Amino acid sequence: MDQGSRDFPELLYFGYGDTPSHGMHSHEFYQIEFCISGVIPCLTPEETVELQPGELWLIPPGLSHRFLKSEEKYRYITLKFQSDAVIHSFSGRDQVCGTLCNAISNIIKHDAGIDPNSADAKFVIETMLAGIIARLSKHPASRHGEPIICSAIRELVSRYGYNVNIPFAAQKLNMSRSQLHYKFSKSTGGSTDIKSFIEDLLLHLAEKHLRYSPMNISEIAAELNFPSIYSFSRFFKRKTGLSPLEMRKSENH
Repeated sequence: MDQGSRDFPELLYFGYGDTPSHGMHSHEFYQIEFCISGVIPCLTPEETVELQPGELWLIPPGLSHRFLKSEEKYRYITLKFQSDAVIHSFSGRDQVCGTLCNAISNIIKHDAGIDPNSADAKFVIETMLAGIIARLSKHPASRHGEPIICSAIRELVSRYGYNVNIPFAAQKLNMSRSQLHYKFSKSTGGSTDIKSFIEDLLLHLAEKHLRYSPMNISEIAAELNFPSIYSFSRFFKRKTGLSPLEMRKSENH
């Protein structure tokens, strides 16, 4: 297994599912849901996604989401994995990804002549995941039509939180700082600067946690990689005029 490859994923979990989530949640790893049958209603704080049979949803780290009940019974496979590659958010149908997901489904169902719990099965699934990552990385933009550089920075902030700054983003995206500035300015038409964009993304994550997460403020600060609750509070008040506690109380009224 070529674990030296930067884009080679580490499989954490795979299996079938047919039940809704208990509530809105997020996690530090990537997740793919591939719809086998039925229609799966999926919810984030910003939108609803409905997966039809043969469609997949790639959920990046840090994105709050849940799966809702449906009148029609549904069934899906779940793939949870770590990857150093920056993978763009995607929901919908892709023929190549669908073929790979169906092949993974066959392994899970014992229909591929290989024990799904074996090291060989893990290797094969990770290899197919690498193919899915390569495929999705070629999509020119996220499902929202956002420029690819903005989507890449968005997912870095979702994954690394407060640790993301311009040098960090340039390193993770294999660019020089000047290249990053140029591509960002060209993609956005100079409508905003990278520092403000990163801060706005971080603020949006913080607001989502304060609205929907059961974590306390200290835990949210740690989840977003702030060095302390005090630095989190200073950042949030500078951006909104409210402390995190004041914002959470206002949402609960």
